[in-house]
Amino acid sequence: MATNEDLRWADGIVWGFPTYYGSMPAQVKLFLEFAGVLCADGSLEGKPAGLLTSTGSIHTGHEANVLTSMVPLFHFGMIMVGLPYSENPEYLTADPIGCSPYGASTLAGPDSSLKPDERELVMAGRLGRRVALCAEALKAQSFLK
Repeated sequence: MATNEDLRWADGIVWGFPTYYGSMPAQVKLFLEFAGVLCADGSLEGKPAGLLTSTGSIHTGHEANVLTSMVPLFHFGMIMVGLPYSENPEYLTADPIGCSPYGASTLAGPDSSLKPDERELVMAGRLGRRVALCAEALKAQSFLK
């Protein structure tokens, strides 16, 4: 399990968790509440962050989860990184796959038996790369502490 120290040393963070009723699980919210000292002391300010999630179906809140999960991360001062259309033509489809401009996602199925679609994996990889590139650029400019 991640700790506050892990969040402090990371130059960027990709947060990943399942969708529960269109939002982050209570366990993640509790983790963030216990990380409140990092909000107070600014330890995460200016660090890039991306979000990825899994959900039961196309209609069970993957986009809502990513959007609502940004709110506490903004309070910590994190810089949100998304998946622009120009880099992700895969989600311009009528196929039932995850991902959006807000973050990466996969459709796990109602019983969690589905494996991620290859296109979802490609887009999740791009999100990780974008967060890493942002972190590298911010660190090079001495923006990150």
